[in-house]
Amino acid sequence: MGGRNWQWLGTQSTHPTGFTYPFEQGEQDERLAMGLPYVRSAWDRWLADRSTDGRLQARTSCSSRSNAAVPVLRINPTVPSQLGLLLTCRHHCCEAMASFALEGMLDAIVGTDELGQ
Repeated sequence: MGGRNWQWLGTQSTHPTGFTYPFEQGEQDERLAMGLPYVRSAWDRWLADRSTDGRLQARTSCSSRSNAAVPVLRINPTVPSQLGLLLTCRHHCCEAMASFALEGMLDAIVGTDELGQ
């Protein structure tokens, strides 16, 4: 489902030089990954879940070589500050765990609890 659902194939599908996956007839969307996938729709969902937070400004930073929009998020603090912070993640396709970590950091930053404040 667009990279949203996944399952581990288990050790029975692997061998020393690769893995085996039986494609079913008629399958339209199968994605294979060596790590937990984080796809653009996951980022879009994270933003949509926080769409009422006026501090968040989602924009496009630039376009990739394949003409995909590269997102950037600006968080306007509720209190004036002289400090700024730049967070980046996922510079290569196999570094998806950094995207999950970034979501957690952003949740803490925009949180309404003591940590977020």
